[in-house]
Amino acid sequence: MHLRRAAAAALVMAVGAAGIAPATAGASELVGRNVHAIHLLVNRYAVARITYTTSSGKVVHVLAWGAVNARRPNPSIPQVRFKLNFAGGWGSPFGSGYWRIMHNACLPYTGPRLPNLVAACRAPDGSFWALQTWIHLASDGGWKNNAPVELQLSHWKGAAPRLTLYQNWERNTAIDRVFGEFSYAGTGVYGFSSTSTGNPTDGYGRNVYVDVHNVAWRATAWDLGAGWYRFNSGLAHRPAAGALLANGQPAPGGGFCLGMFPMYGRTLPADGNAYRATAMGPGVTPIVRAGPIAEISSYSAAKQQQLIAFEQTFTPSSDSCYNGGV
Repeated sequence: MHLRRAAAAALVMAVGAAGIAPATAGASELVGRNVHAIHLLVNRYAVARITYTTSSGKVVHVLAWGAVNARRPNPSIPQVRFKLNFAGGWGSPFGSGYWRIMHNACLPYTGPRLPNLVAACRAPDGSFWALQTWIHLASDGGWKNNAPVELQLSHWKGAAPRLTLYQNWERNTAIDRVFGEFSYAGTGVYGFSSTSTGNPTDGYGRNVYVDVHNVAWRATAWDLGAGWYRFNSGLAHRPAAGALLANGQPAPGGGFCLGMFPMYGRTLPADGNAYRATAMGPGVTPIVRAGPIAEISSYSAAKQQQLIAFEQTFTPSSDSCYNGGV
């Protein structure tokens, strides 16, 4: 699931997490799957209570505490992650039945607009808590895999992560290409290890998920809602050691790019009339989404070169996205 970079019309948005099993290194915010009747409460001790009902009708009270924001990429220090208790306090430092005696101290939400927001609030210390839903494990190529709707929890103070998205064409072709940057607190979002298929294996790496609207092969694809279909996903890039931009500044990392080639058993390219990108924020920061951006309707070789030059302003020459694709 290699995600490279590409160029064109832009839009930015900022800000996710989910699951009922013990949290993994890459998704410490996962708190439920396919749940409903969702409620969020945060007390004055910075302990959150997430209450929901499962598909089988069971009411669950999840406690979360002990994390905010995210660390800058560092291979020597683990990324921050929540402490989670799915038993309402039993087996936690707070004791059995703690969920019953919690009192809400969270105020109305005043933070940035978030995708798929279910509940959010502003804590007395000015930090934000949010619950978002997302079908983040939808199959590449748009094939239906009945991936669950994940419920993801985040907690941050200050600015949310930033994800950008642009559209160009693959170099010297008219095949659509998207590219952008994923950053937080002034640096790129990236990790240090991954599987051969591009799944992060540390707490820092993040995949960027690209969806396409009104794609040609939509008749056999899984509609994620409002005509959006998953096409591909891949890691935000880690800069090579000592990599510099053309202006001599250190490369921040966090870039990505992707050509809309026929892939994953599709015989037609994934060109659509619009694109969007989504990613879980680093650490316990929220889900971010960039777009939708409209497809550039008419191919232009001159415009293509202009956009490749723009991409190179934040992409080092050592990056696989630097030359604009094939």
